[in-house]
Amino acid sequence: MSKQGVLVVVLAAALPLVGACSRNNIEAVNMANEGDKERGTNVDDAISKYEQATQLDPTNYRILWKLATAYQKKEQWDKVALTCSKAEKLAPTHADYFYLHGYAIVQQAEKGPTSWSDAKEPLETAAKLDPNYHFDEIAQRVGKAPVRFKILVQVAGEGDVVDNATKHWPESRELVELGTLELSEVVADSIVQQKQIIFDPIPRVEGIEASADPLLELRAAIYLISGRRRRTAPAAE
Repeated sequence: MSKQGVLVVVLAAALPLVGACSRNNIEAVNMANEGDKERGTNVDDAISKYEQATQLDPTNYRILWKLATAYQKKEQWDKVALTCSKAEKLAPTHADYFYLHGYAIVQQAEKGPTSWSDAKEPLETAAKLDPNYHFDEIAQRVGKAPVRFKILVQVAGEGDVVDNATKHWPESRELVELGTLELSEVVADSIVQQKQIIFDPIPRVEGIEASADPLLELRAAIYLISGRRRRTAPAAE
């Protein structure tokens, strides 16, 4: 058989493989789109769709991102970290993947056994890839839909220490939901407003008093100094 004949045979054998690969890629996108529809009402079904999509096309880092953020909704931090690490290898210039990877490790470290130090590398990588990541990301996120935070208060039980922040209460203590904080837009004069904000740990509202924890007064004083310095600092060029 001639070399030309061999070449034709090889190409003919390869064509079905290419076609199958292409079909899998399309089916993966379609499956992920179905997951998008479920995401707002049934995150478990959305996760199932995304997982099937990643099996069809494990090289689609956008689908991996959807899966990671769906795991985030369920607070399945180990799966978030693992999925982000896969996406990082496919898209090493995307700061989002490294940031969420590091954030997931931080969440795991709070309950163990993951170490806080494990979050350092992905978070530093995110900062190098995009130094303004946090500023840009929140603006983009609230531009799509409001970001909401529940305000919860944990009620002390009998014998709980209330004047020492290093003494943790049992997780079984009652949680009372006071309301919801909603972020809907970035103010036009954000830089100016940032100079006016002080993160005061002492409540300055009627009906709520601070505990006798000495750390609160110290932190309040430090934040006041920080605020004064920010207001007198020259504007960034």
